[in-house]
Amino acid sequence: MATFKHISSKNADYGAAEQYLTFEHDEFTMKPTLDENGRLIPRDDYRISSLNCGGEDFAIACMRSNLKYGKNQKREDVKSHHFGTF
Repeated sequence: MATFKHISSKNADYGAAEQYLTFEHDEFTMKPTLDENGRLIPRDDYRISSLNCGGEDFAIACMRSNLKYGKNQKREDVKSHHFGTF
């Protein structure tokens, strides 16, 4: 039976959030999983979605949206949410 899991992050490094979504990580330590050559292992499947971002990369799109709408300006604000099944 699959387990649904929610992770919220206050980390303002959106590049790290993107890396978490696109590469495998240990479920308990949240550290990246590496292959035998020390390289990150891409996830088999993932989805990243954003609105009105054109061709910008994910991190820049997040920062622009936050500035435009006045969101996530404080350290304690949740910057991202990850929902997944394990």
